[in-house]
Amino acid sequence: MRLVKLIISLAIISLIALFVGENIKAWFAPITFNLDLWILGKTEWSMELYTIIFFSAIVGLLIGVLLMFKPYFRMRKTLARERKERKEAAQGEIIQVNDTQAQASQA
Repeated sequence: MRLVKLIISLAIISLIALFVGENIKAWFAPITFNLDLWILGKTEWSMELYTIIFFSAIVGLLIGVLLMFKPYFRMRKTLARERKERKEAAQGEIIQVNDTQAQASQA
């Protein structure tokens, strides 16, 4: 089983290396951007493709993480509310038991 896993891993790594090797010129090719804002005027800059892909991947990762944390924080809030309600209910029962015992001892 280890041999099969090793062969598959090597095949995947070699495919990735082949892809990068064939496209290395395109990855380092500068891409020119033009932005014409009426107030600031025309702006032009150039970046390599790998930089654009890297930044877009980071932005996508951050958006995904933020969207993942939304249900996490909602669940924490719900659980904290339930714990508080249980604690208040338990304290209410203790007070009722103490009142009942006090009335029984007075009678």
